[in-house]
Amino acid sequence: MAAYQPLFFSAVIKTGVAVGTMVAIGSAPVLSGVLDYIVYRKKPTKKWLLATVTGIIGCSCLLLKKDTQIDVIGLGMAIGAGASFACYTTVNKKIVQHVDPQVGASLVFTAAAVLLIPCWFMYDMSWLVSLNGMGIALHLGILTTAIAYVLFSTALKSVQASTAVTLSLAEPVTAFLLGVFFLGESLTLVNICGAALVLASLAFLTYSPKSSLNQEVHI
Repeated sequence: MAAYQPLFFSAVIKTGVAVGTMVAIGSAPVLSGVLDYIVYRKKPTKKWLLATVTGIIGCSCLLLKKDTQIDVIGLGMAIGAGASFACYTTVNKKIVQHVDPQVGASLVFTAAAVLLIPCWFMYDMSWLVSLNGMGIALHLGILTTAIAYVLFSTALKSVQASTAVTLSLAEPVTAFLLGVFFLGESLTLVNICGAALVLASLAFLTYSPKSSLNQEVHI
């Protein structure tokens, strides 16, 4: 998690929000599926493969913009961020089997915060002393990190790591809808189709009439 933060935000700066987010979030499910097989010897299911591919295509359409920037170093950082998130999820799957998800998340993120302390002295952090800065920091710390990852860790107790990462593809859809309804951003037919593809892939992945997500039929 300490590696994910600087890699992701650096990738966004170099490639733009659309490309950086797409590569980071889109590569994570694939890498997580590989790690699931290596660490837990769980082969990808046909259902997971179809949902993941459909979701990634949907995200590509959702984030497609005319002014996207391509930067090789930025793309590498985005893939590194995706790999970091996939590794975190794979390891966290084991952690939550032994400790409470809240405890596990707090320990992981406290350790990550300690590892990132040097960044405090490398960059201008004066924005934190302003009211807007403190508000942003509290929002990022409480809502998008603490609550989000406690919920994510809790879900890992009953869902495979690769499935959980694929379900996180709902993130760009949420950002897309917030941008449209609250920021007045424009949307195209391709964007709408992308959102529909992501939602369809998530619905397909979570729909299981006879069994839970952990009891999917393997290839």
